[in-house]
Amino acid sequence: MAPLPRLDVRTVQNPDRPGTGFILIAVPRSPLGPHAVVVNDSLRYPRRHGRMTTYLSESDVAQAHRDRFTGPC
Repeated sequence: MAPLPRLDVRTVQNPDRPGTGFILIAVPRSPLGPHAVVVNDSLRYPRRHGRMTTYLSESDVAQAHRDRFTGPC
């Protein structure tokens, strides 16, 4: 993935079963987007919509880059 986003990793213990729980990974909105990933030897730009992942079109990627440099600081 490039550029790498910031990750907040937290462990949450189960108070009813000591030594068990889960790991919470939060990825805040990044001012460095869009972020690219490799999918089947191609560079793709994913975007989440609820529980679904969609991929940006070429024009969406161009707009995201323009927004990155013209958006609020």
